[in-house]
Formats: sequence, structure tokens, C-alpha cells
Amino acid sequence: MSVESIPVELVGRRTTPYSTPYTQAILVVPDLTPPLRAQDAAKPPRVAWGRLHPPTPGLKLGRARAMSDVPRSRTSLHNTDGDERGQNGRVINRKINTRKRARCTRNELQKNERLSSKVGGSTPMSVESIPVELVGRRTTPYSTPYTQAILVVPDLTPPLRAQDAAKPPRVAWGRLHPPTPGLKVVYDQCTLESIAERFDCHPERDATEEACRARGCCWRNAVLGPDIPSCFYPKDYVGYRVESIASHDEGVRIKLTRQTPSGIDDDVQSVDVSVVYYDRDSIVDSTRERFVPPLPEIPAKTFKGRRDYVVNATQCGSLSVHRLDDHNTALFNANLSRLVFTEYFLQLSTLMPSDVVYGLGEQWTALRRSVDWKRYYLFTRDGSPRPNSNLYGAHPFYVALETDGSSHGIYLHNINFIEVLLQPTPAGTFRSLGGVLDFFVFAGPTPGQVVQQYQRVVGFPAMPPYWALGFHLCRYGYRTLNKTREVMENNIRAGIPLDVQWNDIDYMKNWNDFTYDKHTYAGLPDFVAKVHEGGRHYVMIFDPGVSGSEIPGTYPPFDEGLEMDVFVKNVTSGIVYAKVWNYVSTVFPDFTHPNSSRYWTRQFRKFHDVVPFDGAWIDMNEPSNFYNGHENGCPRDQKVERPPYVPGPDPLCIRTLCMSDQHYASSHYNLHSVYSQLEARATYRPVRRGRDEVQRMSNVRGAHSIPERHDCDFLSFGMYGIPLAGADICGFAGNTTVELCARWQVLGAFYPFSRNHNEYSCEDQDPYSMGPEVVLATKNSLTVRYALLPYLYTLFYRSHVYGETVARPLFFEFPEDPRTHDIDEQFMWGSALLISPALYQGQTKVEAYVPRGTWYDIYDGGRFEQSAGGYRYFPAPIDKANVLVRGGHVVPMQEPAATTTVSVSLVTLLDAAQDHKYSVYNFTLAETLRIFDIAQFMDEDFSIAWFAES
Repeated sequence: MSVESIPVELVGRRTTPYSTPYTQAILVVPDLTPPLRAQDAAKPPRVAWGRLHPPTPGLKLGRARAMSDVPRSRTSLHNTDGDERGQNGRVINRKINTRKRARCTRNELQKNERLSSKVGGSTPMSVESIPVELVGRRTTPYSTPYTQAILVVPDLTPPLRAQDAAKPPRVAWGRLHPPTPGLKVVYDQCTLESIAERFDCHPERDATEEACRARGCCWRNAVLGPDIPSCFYPKDYVGYRVESIASHDEGVRIKLTRQTPSGIDDDVQSVDVSVVYYDRDSIVDSTRERFVPPLPEIPAKTFKGRRDYVVNATQCGSLSVHRLDDHNTALFNANLSRLVFTEYFLQLSTLMPSDVVYGLGEQWTALRRSVDWKRYYLFTRDGSPRPNSNLYGAHPFYVALETDGSSHGIYLHNINFIEVLLQPTPAGTFRSLGGVLDFFVFAGPTPGQVVQQYQRVVGFPAMPPYWALGFHLCRYGYRTLNKTREVMENNIRAGIPLDVQWNDIDYMKNWNDFTYDKHTYAGLPDFVAKVHEGGRHYVMIFDPGVSGSEIPGTYPPFDEGLEMDVFVKNVTSGIVYAKVWNYVSTVFPDFTHPNSSRYWTRQFRKFHDVVPFDGAWIDMNEPSNFYNGHENGCPRDQKVERPPYVPGPDPLCIRTLCMSDQHYASSHYNLHSVYSQLEARATYRPVRRGRDEVQRMSNVRGAHSIPERHDCDFLSFGMYGIPLAGADICGFAGNTTVELCARWQVLGAFYPFSRNHNEYSCEDQDPYSMGPEVVLATKNSLTVRYALLPYLYTLFYRSHVYGETVARPLFFEFPEDPRTHDIDEQFMWGSALLISPALYQGQTKVEAYVPRGTWYDIYDGGRFEQSAGGYRYFPAPIDKANVLVRGGHVVPMQEPAATTTVSVSLVTLLDAAQDHKYSVYNFTLAETLRIFDIAQFMDEDFSIAWFAES
């Protein structure tokens, strides 16, 4: 059927930047696809989206028809025998009546009308009829038996160019479906307010217009950027249909049934959505159990009948969680109709109340995450940091700031490969390659409370020993014990406070775990004993992989692992032989195996009996592999090696095991990103005596309840509940300058974890080796750190017990001040200290933001008032950082010494308006767990009371 033109009644118009000087409106015409009832075909087509602008002078005005005159929606094509039928002709079980569906459509129309009225008024404009060229149509479940399309007519508001007025009006948004002979096709539901409202319907690479249309989605070439989707969901898309909603005292249950195939993979046809009242939304396969993370262990539900949020669920598929405040802020706002849930791909988008977002680590980027169509990949990977790539950690958790300074958080409890796309709507799309979608919503409303709520779910961090807060010295490439001793003693003689000496893998024999080279490191046990005599501590590195090619009977870690059957297997049940540092091959313990804990504990305790180390540094546990999978690649017939969607540019097996390799609990595909945490848990048991330290390289959420981590993004890691974090001071790779190393030593003195470390091929960069300028900067800055250790230790105790952050961004303390939201070159220790370091070569001054309040210089006690937040210039000497103390806070201090000590003094900086209680907790005085609780109370006379308990 061909239609050259057709008269329509015009009920509204709106000028947009996409069609100027034309005006767009919605054209509703009869569905011309047989079978069509005669009464429907006889109805006049109408433009019926809403009243968008006041009338134009000179136009004939007509009465705008009431919204109730708009054709009611249907669930499918109407059939004369009264049943509803899908496109395949099958009768659909009517669990939701058409009145409810009509109400969904009408609400959507009314919402758009309200939005439109904000643009330019709401006075109706109509003309009796106007000829248009029909370019498109499509039947949808909301408008059957009608078809909606976009009408573009000339803008009749003067001034108007003559050539424009003469042009025939046309339907002109895009062709979305194969044309009917003689009739072009367009789909009006693809008209969005802005490109930012596009949600990707074809996330796989190489999307085509044909493939997009086959999914029932909209196609428009994205000419503005590679990450803007060309294929996106129409407004009325229904992938999953809501079958039922059931509310109960402790939550809401929603049942979904697949209506439109996603086209990505085989869809799960029946999905259960469970909203549990302790801020948790779970989306699971209702027909069978799917993989769920073994760690972190989620605590039992603790709902006690009171909530500071409300959950809204509708038959249209809307699911939202609102904070009960003056703004009724939607913290989680998803459209379940657009959910994708298949065996190897899951996707759900949520609208966000603002674009101020942090977290989603580990990333090499600014502290505040970009929402400009930015993808964040969460899948543990060994390798140098690079933009737009996954790194060592995987933390699908974000903290968001709202316009009024309130904060909330979202955590996805899933450990498969996760991609999060942030777009300027603002919105976030979570994609996972497996498992279930198990979201936790944290209502805050302060950033600190969000982090505390998050840690109540994943676990609080372990309490580090006091000595771990001192200065650490390490490098990969000492090569000999004599060099290790020389570097340590040179720095001690230079007067640099030093608590911990480390060794990297060069202490090992043939780079094999649980050995030491008796030639290059001869006398290592005696050296460790001397370290202990000086009141210091010693940490060694351990990798998860052990050598798989030693002569039988010569290497117990391999022999005993074979006997206990604890190594990772391939799909044919053979041991996986990978390659890391070991000369020939490497095998990996399966830390989900029932025997693995006993095996791993035995190796550590036997080696500790030989070398009495104080801390274990566990590395290469992403797990890292110098092969991409196996030596000859990965099995090509395993779908997990090539799932329908792979985030990022690399195959999943890059520098790790094959996804099809098997652990006792599941495949490596499911367990990859939790491997480091499983190893950390196994390691923590044998070395925890005396609260020895466990440091790990790879990290996932919940891992912080056992060990800690070094990392450059230490402010973000504080949000993840990993407070003992810090970069390799003076840099790991490459050689630096004297000035930069001095400045970074000053900065590193205020990392929660302070360690100088670099790699094998670089020059020595310990402070003594870098020269007197670096020595002076290190001594001065570490003197301040050691004086502040009681305060720092207090912060770690509060982190351990209450989930508070140690080092924190300025916005944590001043969320209502928008100028703090992008600051990541200043930070705070707790709520009291503001650190503003100089970071750059040749820097002569520091432009630092100082929030509102009373502040004191920590060096001379100088006081100044900041009536309103603003920037100030501070000096940038090479040997110290600018440190301010906030009025109204108590900062306990000690007399600094060459190692951690127990002499405590107190600096009290008071704001007259405050008389709060402050405490110093769990001050450990010995290697044992003997603890003194030191509490300070400020009464109206500001006296201090001390309490000690042995």
C-alpha cells in the first residue's frame, strides 16, 4: 500500500534543535497492515502527544482534544475472537489487564506533557488538517491498532524563510523497519529529548542497522562520539513484561516474563526480582540456581521494621528506591522492561540523581568519575596502568553526591567481569558476564555513612599492627642480602625513621615460593633476627603459583599439592601448567578446594620456622600468567572463552588462566576476580599470630576484611573499605628526579601505607641513595608522620570497628560545598587534618582550597578564620607539606623516634562551639594483642581524663 499524503489534525508542535526551522510532533495514523478492523481504518489520524507551545498568530485555532480521546493502548494485535495474541499468533495469558497498560501509556503522555509545558507553555494550537508525506509507521503494543510516527512541519512562527515555508511537511526521523512496498517506515518512539537518553540496545561490537532493527530498537548513526550508541531502546520497549508484584512486610517480589528477545544470547524466560528491606535489590533466574560470589560473605538480613527509604514498583516495569527526605530523591531508578538476563550476559540501567560519582575501581583516572559515555571495566588484571582498561582491583561500588550535598551508594554483589557505562543522562548501565544482579542501595545521607553502610555488607577492615603505620623500605632488585642490609643501614644512619624492611622475589631460589637462595641470601634468618633486635620488622613476598617442574621429592609445595589434589584443573581434569616467574612452569592452588587451607597453612608455617618474617606480601594473584591462558591457548569450543559480549579490547584470558579452567567451586570464568581474596583468606590464618601484616596486590570488595593493599588511588580505596593504601613512593617503573622524589617522599609520609619501592631495572631510589635533599625531605615529613601516629592509629581503629575512612577526600567532610567535589590533590586524615602537598617539578607555590571554618598551621600553631571556603596560596618547599588542623578537634600525638614508640602527648585545638568526646583506641604496645584503651573526654574546663587497662 502506498500513501503519498494524508490529512492529519494537528494538536501540538515543538521546535527542536534537530529540526529547526521545522516543528516536530507525534503523528498517529491507522495501522495499514492487514488484518485491520473497518472501524479502526475509518478513524481519522491525529497528532496526539501533547500541547507543547502557545498558538501562532494567523493559524486557525481548534479545540485540542482531551487526553482521554487518545487511542487506548493494547498488549498485542487485536483479534476478532477476543483473545490477545503476540506476533507469532499465540494467545497470551492475560495476567495484567489492558486498563493497567493503558494507564502506563497515559502516565507517560502526561509526564511528557508536563515536561513540555516547562519549555514553552501549554496553550493548545490546532489546525483542521494539513497534508503530510508519510515516511514511516510501526505497530507497537502501546498503540495497536494505531501507528505512531514523527511529524515534521514547517515552523509557522515568523520569521520564516520563503523556501522553508514552501517545503512539504514530512515525517522524517529515520527508517527503522523494512519498508512496506511503496511506503517508507519510521518509528516515532525513537524521538528522544537528547542523545544522552539513549540506552544501548546492541552493546556488542559492529552493530548494524539491520541487526538493530531485528531487536525492535532504534538506529541512528552516532556521529558525535564512538561511545554514543547508534542502536538504542525505543521509549515503549518491553523486553520483560511484569507478570505480578507482591509486597510483604520485608520487601517486594516481582515476576518477569520475557516478551521481546534481546538478540544478544538465549534469554532467561522467567526472572524473579526480590527487593529486600535492608537496601537490597536482587534479580535472579527463577528456574534454576546461578553462581553467586562465595566472598564477601553477606550478613543475614537485619531489617527491624524501620526504613529511611521507600520502594516503588509498577506494572510498567519501573523499579525505584527513594530516600525519605524533603526531596524524595530516587537513588536507584531502573526500567525492568529493558533488563537483559541471559546465561552469559546481564544488563540493567539506573537513572542517577546527579553526575557527581566516585568509585568503580580500580581505574587510572581522576577521583571523580566521568559520566561522558565512559566505560569502567572491573576484572582483575596484572599489568601497567593504562587509560580505559581494567586494573588489579574490581570494586563495583560507587558513591554519588546529590545537588544538596546528600550522598548515596550502589553496590553490585557480583564477581564476574563487570562493565559499568556512565552516561550524561545521568545514568549508569551495569553489565555482567554471569551470575545474578544483586544490588545494594545505601541511603547515606553523608558520604561517610554510605561507606559505613557498604562495609556492614562486605565486612570491616582488619586492624593493622602499630608498626605497619611506620615507614617501609623495599625494592625489586636488591639481588643480594648484602645489598638489602646496606640500603637499610644507610637509611638508618642517615636518621630516617624506618620500621619495616621488605624483600621482593629476588630472595627466592629459582624464584620458587617458600625457598630462599642460600648463596645470594646466605644468612637470611640471622639477618631477620638482627632486624627484630633493632625494634623493626621484616616482610617477604609470596606468589600464589608454585613451580610445577621440579624433580619429584625436591620441592614440597608441588609434591604436597599433588598429593592433596589442590591445583587448578583444565576442562579434561588435568593440572593447568601456566608460566609466571618459575623457570619452566607454574601451577596454581585452587583456594576453593577443601584441602587448600590446610595445604597453604602448612607451607607458610614450615617456611616461617626457617625465616621468622613478620608480614606476608602476596602478589601476582589476579591471578597473573605470562601465557594468555595455556601455552597453546584456550579451548576454542568452550563458550566461556568467547561469550557473546566481551567488554574492552582484549580477550578474557589475557595474562591469566583460561576461563574454562576448573576450580572445586566453579569455573575460572566465575571465580577469576575473587581469586586474590580467596588466597588472602587462606594466608591470613597462618600469619595472623601477633596481628602480623598481610599485604596483597590484587583486591576485590570484602578482601579488606583480611589484608590491605598498596595503590595510587588511595582515596578511592578508602571508600572501598581498604584504608591501608598508598602508592610506591618515588614511582615503581622508570627513574625519577631528585626534586620529584623529595616531593613524593613528603606526599608519601601522609599515605596511610608509606613505602618506597621500585622495580628491577631502575636505579636505587631509597632516600639515602637519592641524596641529601631527599634525605632531608624524608626526615622532616616522617617526623611529622611519626608524631601523628597515635592519631593515625585511632583512625584505623575507627575504620576497623565503625567502617570510617582514614584518608578521605575533602568532599567527605564538606559535601555541601561543590568546590570540593573535584579536588584530588588535597586530602584529609580523618576529620581533623588537611594535607595540601606540592606535587610537581619546579613548583613554587600550592594553590589549596581551604573549606569554611577555623584552621591552624600544624607547625607553628598559627590560626586563621575561613569565613567561606576559598583558595589560598601556600609555600611549596621541597621538604615539607602544608598541613592544617581543623578547629574543634583533638589530635593525639607522640614524641617521634626512629621506630614506632608509645610516648604520647596531646595537642588540643578547640573551637569554642564544640565540646565533643574524642578517643584514642587500641594502642598496641607489644607484639602480643595486649591493648591499652586511651580515652579522652573534654568537659567544660577542657580537662583530659586517661584510662588504661592491661
